[in-house]
Amino acid sequence: MTSPASAWAFEGSDSGRPSAYQLSGSTWKKRAFPGSSDEEIFSATASSASNVWAFTNTGAAVQFNGSRWSVVKTFPGGISSGRAISKTDVWVFGGYDRPAWHYNGSRWTQSASGEGLNGASALSPSSIWAYSMSGVAHWNGRTWKKTSLIKLVPKTPLGEPFVAGVYARSARSVYALGSEGGETVGGPLVLLQYNGTSWHRAVISKEAGGPVAIIPDGTGGLWIPVNIFILDGRMDRFVHGALATARLPISSAHLRLVGAAIAPHSTAAFAVGYERKSPSGVKRSLSVLMRSRSGPGRLADLSRWMADRPAARAPRMSIS
Repeated sequence: MTSPASAWAFEGSDSGRPSAYQLSGSTWKKRAFPGSSDEEIFSATASSASNVWAFTNTGAAVQFNGSRWSVVKTFPGGISSGRAISKTDVWVFGGYDRPAWHYNGSRWTQSASGEGLNGASALSPSSIWAYSMSGVAHWNGRTWKKTSLIKLVPKTPLGEPFVAGVYARSARSVYALGSEGGETVGGPLVLLQYNGTSWHRAVISKEAGGPVAIIPDGTGGLWIPVNIFILDGRMDRFVHGALATARLPISSAHLRLVGAAIAPHSTAAFAVGYERKSPSGVKRSLSVLMRSRSGPGRLADLSRWMADRPAARAPRMSIS
């Protein structure tokens, strides 16, 4: 999202090419998008309406320059996500044991200190927070400095704790998502906070579930989409130091959330996912796009804007 009325959403399946949809005003329209069969969009980011990036499971970095999409580079080993700060400042993260890459508008440079990072939230070109499976890293304009947070995440007997996301509000207020990694149902999630000098636990959820993302709600709180087991999604909201569950327009049964985004300096947020008509997913699946209302935190249904169809595995969606 680059404004409350400007956004991109992407859909893909195991049997077809990925599709791109652009929001202009209140209307979503399908746009031409390069891609191959079985290719999926893993994540997307935008710094402006003429600098939108999408990243695929095949390692392709695809840019929209305001008029058309084109493949800028293909990375070996795949891409976890990216962060566009400007047209001359784009970060791409490989995740796991793969390096991070930086794009200055004409040349890509590999960053060894960014190895293993999965995604990021930027305050400025010289102050970026990223996360890995075990902690966070801060970019100071020269190098990534890593901090392990795994000891702040409780460990369940059958789980393996990990870090699942990061959001930087200011230099003295940074949030990271942790999960206890409970077997089968996931979670519970742990919200960690940095106060400018050290990290501490802000809150531990009482509910099971694995966190998907973390974004601001535009009013001082946070949106945290969560999934329980294979399918059963909910939207948590962190406000006034506590977690609460927002009311969704779709039953949590058979709903899986895969991403969320918010327009800068606004309360206009979107969440995306899919709804299966049966737990196995053999029957029809619907891509789902929801947007939040200003203020109270309730999510209102925008539309089920993709044609439903049989799928062995339900479609993936991501939003910029």
